[in-house]
Amino acid sequence: MSDREKTAIDCVDRPDLAGGVGEVAYILARACRKMDWQKALDYLEKLDSFALIRKFGWLTDRVGGEIPEGLRSRLRELAKRTDTKAILGPKIPKKNALGYQSDWKLRVNIGKEELSDSEGLGKRRTIQRNP
Repeated sequence: MSDREKTAIDCVDRPDLAGGVGEVAYILARACRKMDWQKALDYLEKLDSFALIRKFGWLTDRVGGEIPEGLRSRLRELAKRTDTKAILGPKIPKKNALGYQSDWKLRVNIGKEELSDSEGLGKRRTIQRNP
C-alpha cells in the first residue's frame, strides 16, 4: 500500500510510468499541498538515491512546494553528499532544455513549456471569505 508521499516520490523516480515529466510535475504540485514533508524526507533517505533527491528537490521548488525550512535544509544536505551526475528528462536534451541547475546539481533536459502547467500549483491555497 502506498501513500501520498511515496506515490509522489515514485512518480518523480519513474516519470515514464506516470505520463512524463510534465505530468509528474503536476502530480507533485497537487501532492505538495497536503504533503507530510517529514515522511517524504524519511522515504527519500531510505531510498538513498542522490539523483532522486535532486530531482524531487528541484521539481518541488519548480512547482512552488512549501517545504518547512528545517526539512528543506536537510533535503539540500542529502543532495550534496555526492558529485554524481543527475539528469531529469531524456539523456539527450530536448530543444530549449533548461540545462544545468546548479542549486540542485541537476541537468534538466526538458523545456520550460513542458512544466508550465504546474508552476506555482504546489502552494497551499486559502479561501478568502467576504465579511
